[in-house]
Amino acid sequence: MIQIISSFSADLFDFFDKSTYFRAKHNCNKTKRTKFMKNKIRQILALTALAAVLSSCATVFGGKVSEYQKTKPAAGQPQRNVRVAALICDILLFWPGTIVDFATGAIYKPEGK
Repeated sequence: MIQIISSFSADLFDFFDKSTYFRAKHNCNKTKRTKFMKNKIRQILALTALAAVLSSCATVFGGKVSEYQKTKPAAGQPQRNVRVAALICDILLFWPGTIVDFATGAIYKPEGK
C-alpha cells in the first residue's frame, strides 16, 4: 500500500514536470495541451480509484487468512466472530472495503482468538 502511495506521489510530481516541459518544448496549441492534461488526469484518477478499491483494513492489516476464516460454518455450528475494529475502519474509511473483507474472510477473527 505504501508503495502504491509513493508511486502515486512520484507520478504526480512527474506529471507536473512533464506538462511544463511539454508546453515549453513543443510550443503546442491549446487543443493538444488540453488532450495531454485530460489524459494525465484520467491516469491519476484511475490510480486513485485502484488504490481506494484495494484498501480494505482487514485484508491489508489482518495477516494471513486461515481456513477457519474462509469456511462458512455449517448449520448448528457457532458463527464466526467479526473483527470489530477492522469493520469500523472499513466503514469509516472506504465502505466498499467491507465487501472485500467479507469476501476474503479476513474480517473474521482467526480461530481461538
